[in-house]
Amino acid sequence: MQQQQIKIEDIGGNILDDLEGLCVPEEKIDDPYFVEGNFLWKRWMLKNIKKYGSVGKVAYLDSKIVGMIQYIPKTEQKIVEIKCTFVKKEKKDMNIRESLLKETIKEFEQPKQYFENERARALITLTHPFPRPIDNAEIYKENGFKQLSKTHKYHEYLLYYPLNEDYTAYDSLIESTDLPIDELDKNKALILCNSHCPYCIEEMMETFNELRKLDSNIPIKLIVPFEEPEEFTSIFSMPLCVVINGKSIGFSLLDNEEFIESMRKTLKSTGDLVDQKIKAN
Repeated sequence: MQQQQIKIEDIGGNILDDLEGLCVPEEKIDDPYFVEGNFLWKRWMLKNIKKYGSVGKVAYLDSKIVGMIQYIPKTEQKIVEIKCTFVKKEKKDMNIRESLLKETIKEFEQPKQYFENERARALITLTHPFPRPIDNAEIYKENGFKQLSKTHKYHEYLLYYPLNEDYTAYDSLIESTDLPIDELDKNKALILCNSHCPYCIEEMMETFNELRKLDSNIPIKLIVPFEEPEEFTSIFSMPLCVVINGKSIGFSLLDNEEFIESMRKTLKSTGDLVDQKIKAN
């Protein structure tokens, strides 16, 4: 039997319609949250394709799309963040993930104009179980990705592939705690969703509901960072995070119970501060 050949191509604007809904279950394709999430995903992709030429690669088998890898260059740090690797469940044994990953590594071994004609310092990725529990970590490690040392807060989840040097400072980007926010946004909860994924709206609304359970009165503002001022992008790179009164409390997809407890503690401390101000006046 002739072995099927995997064909890998760059993701350009001409292919987005074919990719829409690739990772969304058929029963949810018409769900309003996923319709809106796909819309935002497409806007995010088009904006970054225009800026960087391509933000990922797509895999074909028999002229059918079976998977993709998405990434975004971080020009200031001269690194590339792999946002996700997705392959249709029934194709999991076809080595498609590994082919997508190897082609991405090969891509960034070459100098890039947006990196001042230098190659990237490293590829970075966060391994997490969203939107469904697919563990890419072992595939990354088998292809040269390294784990952060145990001194780093997110060492279990962040992997990096050094191209010019060992690069372990990326965790500082997602551990930032202070966000310069507008006076009107103080004493509010800001929910920031990253529209690189069509699940962003569903996850944002689930977080909204959890916040409402913890505090039914706090004003909540929903934000899509790539359409907002630059200060949001300095702390935001993960699928979804929450900022309460200017303090980032992390992102919600690693340990749900731990994240909810962080929201609870931060809401309580914010409430205590408000109570103190009222008593002082």
